[in-house]
Amino acid sequence: MFRLSALERRLLLVVLVALAPIVTLSCVNLVLDARHQRAERLRSTIETMHAMVGSVDTELSRLTAVLQTLAASSSLERGDLKDFYDTARRAKEPDASWMNIVLANSEGKQLVNLLRPYGATLPEKLAWPATFLPVLRERRPSIGPLVSHGPIIRTPVFTIDVPVMRENELRYVLTGIVKPEAIRSVIDQQRVPSDGVVSIFDARGNHVARSRANEQWLGKPASETLQALMARGTEGSGPSLTLDGQHIYAAFSRSPATGWSVAVGIPRGAIDDPVRRSYMILGAGIVLSLVLGLVAAFTAAHSVSRPVKTLRLAAQAVGRGERPPEPRTALPEIREVADALLAAYSAHQKQLETEHAARAEAEATTRVKGELVGAQEREEAGARRLAAIVDSSDDAIVSKTVEGVITSWNRGAERMFGWTAAEAIGHHINLIIPEDRRVEEDDVLARIRHGEAIDHYETVRVAKDGRLLNVSLTVSPLKNATDRIVGASKIARDVTERRRLEDERDRLLLREQQARVEAESSNRAKDQLLATVSHELRTPLNAILGWARLLQSGALDEAARSRAVEIIVRSASSQAQLVEDLLDLSRFVTGRMRLTWEECDMATLVDEALDAVRPAADAKDIALVTEFAAGMGPILGARDRLRQMV
Repeated sequence: MFRLSALERRLLLVVLVALAPIVTLSCVNLVLDARHQRAERLRSTIETMHAMVGSVDTELSRLTAVLQTLAASSSLERGDLKDFYDTARRAKEPDASWMNIVLANSEGKQLVNLLRPYGATLPEKLAWPATFLPVLRERRPSIGPLVSHGPIIRTPVFTIDVPVMRENELRYVLTGIVKPEAIRSVIDQQRVPSDGVVSIFDARGNHVARSRANEQWLGKPASETLQALMARGTEGSGPSLTLDGQHIYAAFSRSPATGWSVAVGIPRGAIDDPVRRSYMILGAGIVLSLVLGLVAAFTAAHSVSRPVKTLRLAAQAVGRGERPPEPRTALPEIREVADALLAAYSAHQKQLETEHAARAEAEATTRVKGELVGAQEREEAGARRLAAIVDSSDDAIVSKTVEGVITSWNRGAERMFGWTAAEAIGHHINLIIPEDRRVEEDDVLARIRHGEAIDHYETVRVAKDGRLLNVSLTVSPLKNATDRIVGASKIARDVTERRRLEDERDRLLLREQQARVEAESSNRAKDQLLATVSHELRTPLNAILGWARLLQSGALDEAARSRAVEIIVRSASSQAQLVEDLLDLSRFVTGRMRLTWEECDMATLVDEALDAVRPAADAKDIALVTEFAAGMGPILGARDRLRQMV
């Protein structure tokens, strides 16, 4: 059975103790980094999901607003259905989102259907009761779920129903049949990850649009795992399985305004695989470090234990009166002990010869020689113990003359500085001192000559391979029998690892302080963003609301109504552009909004800007007057931004 010696066990313990804090810190750092990566990826997914929920609500609100504008048409006030038919057709033709627009009375009978010529026979049966009936009860717009087909339209569509009110009575119900491609375009406008999947569901949980295999899953419910996740509340995230059988991390959000939902999925491998690779690399590094440490420990132990075993055999041979064997080693301390054993053997042999020659004086001579041999053995034993202590020390123990010449060099010094004893002894101590630190050594030697001791002085020394080592020095003067200082004993302890850990602690503290400053800066940028968005959204909304109320009042002539519709469309386009800018949060936060440069007439811009506030001014009997400098020509600028500034 393989057994470790005491020296091998101690060296192995040193290796394990040295690796323990490094392995622990690496594991902790890896776990924290893995959690941070997963949280960042999920946070990005949730932000994309929120942006898409807002885009879906915006698109549905836009479609509803078109129907509400048609519902306010004066032709319905007059009962002129032919004029309303023409107006609705003009509104439908430029917008590819519409499949059809239908006008029905409160009993559900169709009066206008854009898929049929005006005056043609229309179906009597109510096509979409799921949205038509709520409008009759609640007198407010209703958005229906996706249906596979109707009596005329044979493709999947969904409906938006808007009440047509006159004098607080419901006269008609205006129904818009919308293609699901209108919602699919919301996904196309987003930066969907190539390996991810995005789905949009109606209020019943059926697919309206999907980033992958859209036609295959259109109108079908979500996977069972996603349905269970969405049943927990209006928003959440967790592991799920797609309809394609792909394992993902899913995040969903349900709009409180429409009841429609958006779900975004990221493959689990995209988040978990980098973490697994990091764990494997860390494990391989730990195993490699342990193997190298064990090899180094066993090699160092074997290089010391074998010569020591030879010394033990030599001591036993001397005890038996035999010539001791000479150990094969480059360690000067062990060779000194071997020479002392050989000298003891020779002295013992001479002593025996003297005893035989001087038998007459045996009594007196034996007593004297016994005392000498005892003293010599004690001195040799003390020398062996001292040599063993010095040689087994992990610290570098070096002696030098008062001129700085190295006279002894233990194993710890060999391991620390890389120079063997044979290479170092006889050279000046500047061998291990950097050039910029040699003034310190001159001061140390001067203090030693005056009998001063230097305790735990931290400085820098250089190894044979050029590495700079942080060491703690203890230097003591050496005296001879006459109490004269003849040299110095130096003990050097490597504190490089301790200094590295202290520097690492300071670096981590600095990083934490910088992170706190960045977080505070981010909060300030968010506040500025909210203030800017509030102002930019309110301006076009006020214009739309004011002119819409004037249209609703019916007090405008045909020219004024056309102008009102033009202003409402322009304000809605401005607001849509702003929403599109908001989708790219990184540009908005840093102030790099998208600008479209074109040649603009300043007078026209001012009049268009005043149109946004003219209804409110007229309501308060405020006259808006503009004056322009003569000869003012066109300017180059961003038309929407200049109009907002005015």
